[in-house]
Amino acid sequence: MRDAAASYQEGFHRRWSHLRRARVRALAWLLDSPDLLDADAPHWQGPHRDHRPGDA
Repeated sequence: MRDAAASYQEGFHRRWSHLRRARVRALAWLLDSPDLLDADAPHWQGPHRDHRPGDA
């Protein structure tokens, strides 16, 4: 069985292979990453979880 990272990377390449500049591809990778913007994703849980956007 294929691991999730490999299949995600292939999907990213299908969607974003037209981007040629490294910085633009890096930004697309960050914005398209699974769970990156999901505040309830497991990797965002921990001591910093109480600092949500808009909190002072």
